[in-house]
Formats: sequence, C-alpha cells, structure tokens
Amino acid sequence: IMDYRKKFSKREILGKKVYYIPITHRESRFENDRMVKLARKAGVTDIAATGLKGKQRNSETKKVKKKFLDYIENSKPKGRTTIHFSNHGGPKHQWLSDGQAGAHLSDEMHKPNTISYVELGDSLIKRGKLSEVNILIDSCYSKDFTDNLYAYLHKKGVKEMPTIVTETNRGSLGWGDTFISALEKVSRKGQSLTGKNIYRAEKHTFETQDMSVT
Repeated sequence: IMDYRKKFSKREILGKKVYYIPITHRESRFENDRMVKLARKAGVTDIAATGLKGKQRNSETKKVKKKFLDYIENSKPKGRTTIHFSNHGGPKHQWLSDGQAGAHLSDEMHKPNTISYVELGDSLIKRGKLSEVNILIDSCYSKDFTDNLYAYLHKKGVKEMPTIVTETNRGSLGWGDTFISALEKVSRKGQSLTGKNIYRAEKHTFETQDMSVT
C-alpha cells in the first residue's frame, strides 16, 4: 500500500501534458466552468469540450453522451488523459439527467441519459493503453461504480487499468461541492495537480465523505 501511495503521489492528474474530458449533469449546480477553471489553473490547454452537459430531453442528452464516449475512444494519440465526471451517481451509472438519491438505481446498461459502467468500460477498451488514463468521479456511490467498472474490465481481459479517484467510498453519498472545493484548495496556479495533491485534499473532505484512489 505504501509503495502504491508513493507511486500515485507523483502521478500527474491535471497538467500541461494532460488531455482533459469533463462532463456534468444537466442541473446548474454541476458546473462545467468550475471544472475547466481547475484544469486550466493546473496548466491544461487541451480540453475535449468545455460544455458537455446533460440536457432536459433524453434525445439531446444521448447526443452529448455519444460525443463524450467518442472523445474517450479517440484519446489514445493524446497520451495522458483525465476524464472528469460531476453528476448524480449510482453503483452502475453516472447520470447526466435525473438520478437523484432514491432514483439512482437501474439495471439497464444503455439508457440515453446515463453512462453505465458497461458503456464507459467499452469506450475505455476501444481506447486502449489505460495506464495513461485518470478518471475523477465526483458523484454519490462513485466507489461502487468504480468497483463495477474494474470488474467489467477484468472480465473483458483488460490488463492495464485506469487510475480512478472517487468522491466517496463504498455505499456512500457525496455532499454538495466538497470534492471540487477540496481540489481547488490544494491546487496551485501553473503547477500540475498530482496524486500528492489528491492526498492533501483528503483532510478537506474527511469530515463529510471518504475519498478513494484505486
């Protein structure tokens, strides 16, 4: 564990050489601008799109979802890539509309207004070289979603796994903007956001939620 923590502390999550793919739920409190500002503060210049956000109509959300997954599938030439979710979440889905606590459970893997662990997993497999990929998941039940994603990738024979940072640990709800606020507090303008910063952020979240890194 200590060896992994030491290795992760040096890992670049956001920085000049990182390709950034952010997406948010349609509710206004999930802020694309705030996520992009955090990335740019760390030196990121290559951003897939700054306004990928769920829509009121499922037909429009489905188009946003397709763009997002296409960006992931085609990101291998970009090298180090960080995917960033900010939305309502469940054990099997990242919701782009709906999905509030109490309505976050579904066994359907191809809903137009969600990204399931199966859909994300398939896009990651198409991309390949997942050791280059970071995923930030700012949502409820984000560790449960991560566990399902890893299990799916293992089942598909994937050897290299992405590094995933979650807002919450197993079976847990997230609280407001705690996760991104913590990242903002530990980031420094013009300096890469690294695993070391993620560990420093833990002290700003511990009273309300338990982050995880895998």
